[in-house]
Amino acid sequence: MGTQLPELESWWDKYGVEYDQRTWRDYRHILAATIRHAPAPPILDVGCGYGFLVECARRFGIPATGLEMSAHALDECRRRHPSADVRSWIAGQPLPFAAEAIGAAVLNQVVDHFTVDENQALLAELHRVLQPGGLLVAYSPSRFNRFESDTGHVTFFSPSEFHAFVSSRGFTVVSQPYHPQPILGRSLAGRLAISALTRLVKPERLAATIDLVAHKI
Repeated sequence: MGTQLPELESWWDKYGVEYDQRTWRDYRHILAATIRHAPAPPILDVGCGYGFLVECARRFGIPATGLEMSAHALDECRRRHPSADVRSWIAGQPLPFAAEAIGAAVLNQVVDHFTVDENQALLAELHRVLQPGGLLVAYSPSRFNRFESDTGHVTFFSPSEFHAFVSSRGFTVVSQPYHPQPILGRSLAGRLAISALTRLVKPERLAATIDLVAHKI
């Protein structure tokens, strides 16, 4: 397993504070992006953390289930969101769902915490449990992102590498938005400048993320 369980709990000790002030409302944009492309519910959130997306979906009456490896994160999720459907799961294991039982799967900042083998097993399982035309939404930093400081990363992809990785496993990528790194600063002027510079030419080495949307073939 890419992130051993003791190391995973240490990760939450170090980075959990970043989630202390978040609520399910902060995940409405992910839910909106998911339901915009998904053929139908339910939604599966792999690596759900404190369950914000699962709770967000529940608040809008959308069936959703979260899977999480960390006992601490699961405990905190159940404390904050007692009605959310969250379950323990270990990377590399089969997903606890029947074939074609899921409408959309979200991988929010978890691809980089799994090994390549675990990601291969996960995509195979997602292909099994997703409905025909089912949705895969992934958010993860690019391996070229020099501003990424999380020490818990195991595997990095570039945007093109991740596109090829997903496409070779029974999915067709329908969208891969380009988000440049803030190399000219995080001010409004800096963000506008780098956006203008990369509007026509999108250098892969300046990409901040590998985010994409794909459908099961």
